[in-house]
Amino acid sequence: MKEEFCIDNKRNELVRKVILARKRKPISLSVEEMRHILFHEEVTIFISEQQTETRTELQLISQEEMQQEWETRYKDNICVEEDIYIEDYPNGYYFCPDFMEQVAKELRIGRDKG
Repeated sequence: MKEEFCIDNKRNELVRKVILARKRKPISLSVEEMRHILFHEEVTIFISEQQTETRTELQLISQEEMQQEWETRYKDNICVEEDIYIEDYPNGYYFCPDFMEQVAKELRIGRDKG
Protein backbone atom coordinates (compact mmCIF):
# COMPACT_ATOMS: atom_id res chain seq x y z
CA MET A 1 0.00 0.00 0.00
CA LYS A 2 1.38 3.41 -1.04
CA GLU A 3 1.45 6.09 1.66
CA GLU A 4 0.21 9.55 0.66
CA PHE A 5 1.68 12.79 2.01
CA CYS A 6 1.38 16.46 1.14
CA ILE A 7 2.36 19.89 2.40
CA ASP A 8 -0.51 22.26 3.06
CA ASN A 9 1.16 25.44 1.81
CA LYS A 10 -1.40 27.77 3.38
CA ARG A 11 -0.86 26.31 6.85
CA ASN A 12 2.77 25.28 6.19
CA GLU A 13 2.11 21.74 7.44
CA LEU A 14 3.34 18.32 6.34
CA VAL A 15 0.26 16.08 6.26
CA ARG A 16 -0.43 12.31 6.39
CA LYS A 17 -3.94 12.07 7.83
CA VAL A 18 -2.41 13.80 10.86
CA ILE A 19 0.04 16.69 10.96
CA LEU A 20 3.63 15.41 10.96
CA ALA A 21 5.56 18.66 11.04
CA ARG A 22 4.70 22.30 11.62
CA LYS A 23 7.27 24.59 10.02
CA ARG A 24 9.98 24.53 7.41
CA LYS A 25 13.49 25.47 8.42
CA PRO A 26 15.79 27.42 6.14
CA ILE A 27 18.51 25.23 4.70
CA SER A 28 22.10 26.30 4.26
CA LEU A 29 23.89 23.03 3.66
CA SER A 30 26.31 22.17 0.91
CA VAL A 31 25.81 19.07 -1.21
CA GLU A 32 28.67 17.45 0.73
CA GLU A 33 26.93 18.18 4.06
CA MET A 34 23.69 16.72 2.69
CA ARG A 35 25.55 13.58 1.62
CA HIS A 36 27.02 13.25 5.11
CA ILE A 37 23.56 13.50 6.68
CA LEU A 38 22.13 11.01 4.20
CA PHE A 39 24.83 8.40 4.84
CA HIS A 40 25.50 8.97 8.57
CA GLU A 41 22.23 10.03 10.17
CA GLU A 42 18.70 8.70 10.17
CA VAL A 43 16.33 10.87 8.11
CA THR A 44 12.89 10.57 6.55
CA ILE A 45 12.92 11.57 2.88
CA PHE A 46 10.09 12.82 0.69
CA ILE A 47 10.19 13.67 -3.02
CA SER A 48 7.69 16.22 -4.32
CA GLU A 49 6.87 16.42 -8.00
CA GLN A 50 3.56 18.29 -7.99
CA GLN A 51 2.80 21.53 -6.23
CA THR A 52 -0.12 23.91 -6.24
CA GLU A 53 -0.68 27.12 -4.32
CA THR A 54 -2.29 25.19 -1.45
CA ARG A 55 -0.66 21.73 -1.50
CA THR A 56 2.59 19.99 -2.28
CA GLU A 57 2.15 16.29 -3.03
CA LEU A 58 4.89 14.12 -1.51
CA GLN A 59 6.11 10.57 -1.99
CA LEU A 60 8.00 8.85 0.84
CA ILE A 61 11.19 7.16 -0.33
CA SER A 62 13.57 5.06 1.71
CA GLN A 63 16.90 6.41 2.85
CA GLU A 64 18.49 3.29 1.36
CA GLU A 65 16.95 4.04 -2.06
CA MET A 66 18.33 7.57 -2.02
CA GLN A 67 21.75 6.32 -0.93
CA GLN A 68 21.79 3.82 -3.83
CA GLU A 69 20.84 6.52 -6.37
CA TRP A 70 22.92 9.35 -4.84
CA GLU A 71 25.73 9.25 -7.43
CA THR A 72 23.53 8.67 -10.49
CA ARG A 73 20.40 10.72 -9.79
CA TYR A 74 20.77 13.19 -6.94
CA LYS A 75 24.32 14.44 -6.30
CA ASP A 76 24.70 16.53 -9.47
CA ASN A 77 21.07 17.69 -9.44
CA ILE A 78 20.84 19.19 -5.93
CA CYS A 79 20.25 22.95 -5.95
CA VAL A 80 21.44 24.82 -2.86
CA GLU A 81 21.79 28.23 -4.51
CA GLU A 82 19.31 31.12 -4.51
CA ASP A 83 19.64 31.71 -8.26
CA ILE A 84 18.58 28.68 -10.30
CA TYR A 85 19.48 28.12 -13.95
CA ILE A 86 18.10 24.87 -15.40
CA GLU A 87 21.00 24.75 -17.89
CA ASP A 88 23.35 24.10 -14.96
CA TYR A 89 21.70 20.74 -14.19
CA PRO A 90 22.10 17.47 -16.12
CA ASN A 91 18.91 15.91 -17.52
CA GLY A 92 16.94 19.18 -17.25
CA TYR A 93 15.82 18.90 -13.62
CA TYR A 94 17.04 19.71 -10.14
CA PHE A 95 16.14 18.92 -6.53
CA CYS A 96 15.66 21.63 -3.89
CA PRO A 97 16.23 20.35 -0.33
CA ASP A 98 14.03 21.52 2.52
CA PHE A 99 14.22 20.48 6.19
CA MET A 100 11.15 20.27 8.45
CA GLU A 101 11.01 20.69 12.24
CA GLN A 102 10.18 17.46 14.02
CA VAL A 103 11.71 15.23 16.66
CA ALA A 104 13.17 13.04 13.90
CA LYS A 105 14.93 14.72 11.00
CA GLU A 106 13.07 14.96 7.71
CA LEU A 107 14.47 15.87 4.34
CA ARG A 108 12.08 16.96 1.61
CA ILE A 109 13.47 17.17 -1.86
CA GLY A 110 11.38 18.87 -4.50
CA ARG A 111 11.97 18.14 -8.16
CA ASP A 112 11.58 21.13 -10.43
CA LYS A 113 11.73 21.07 -14.21
CA GLY A 114 12.81 24.00 -16.32
